[in-house]
Amino acid sequence: MNILGFDIETSNLSADFGIILCCGFKTIGEGKCEVLNLLDYVKKSDRGDLIKAEKRLLVAITTKLLEADVWLGHYACYYDIPFINTRLLYHHLPIVPANFALIDTWRISRNRLKLRNNRLVTVSGFLGTKEEKNAIKPEQWLRALGGHRPSMAYIVDHCRRDVTVLEETYDRLKPLVLDHPSRGLVDGRGGWGVWGSSKLVKRGFHITRTRRYQRFQCQSCGAWSKGLQPLEVLK
Repeated sequence: MNILGFDIETSNLSADFGIILCCGFKTIGEGKCEVLNLLDYVKKSDRGDLIKAEKRLLVAITTKLLEADVWLGHYACYYDIPFINTRLLYHHLPIVPANFALIDTWRISRNRLKLRNNRLVTVSGFLGTKEEKNAIKPEQWLRALGGHRPSMAYIVDHCRRDVTVLEETYDRLKPLVLDHPSRGLVDGRGGWGVWGSSKLVKRGFHITRTRRYQRFQCQSCGAWSKGLQPLEVLK
């Protein structure tokens, strides 16, 4: 299952005033983080017009997103995806699906944890992730808009760190995801739980008004699931 972690950095929090500076991607559990940045899409014929470069960047971003089975982000349901779709509409480009499978660690933290706030730096700090976010320097954002490549490199590194922290945070929080897509259903290999695992133990029953479900816990990731069909489990 291709779960794609992603994060955008923008010149403004509002998509009618700001543009996308870069977008980081990483397939969870595989390879390294890749960051697409605005300055790499500038052509000499643009004469410094970053809006034209952003359109090319957006095409590359949507291509990457649509190759995934599931998206992973932090506050992506309220910021990253709406911002991307707003800019796509501005450029008269097709939007990305609003109902695409999305795991949002911000939403997990808000609904399943009790922290002082649900910012990624707070959640990851509480969980003790290895990678750390670097500080945001406003002047780097301003210089990057002027085509200053060292400043864009700083923003790219900031984005890369965000995606790496996101992956580590998700790895700790995934047992709390109640609606996690099943890998067994995506790749057709069957199984239960988050990763389609067969390493399950019975943990009582989930009772509704009309049915009784066997409750299972995955011994690989700790996630909970339930099912009607009998299956072999670890004793």
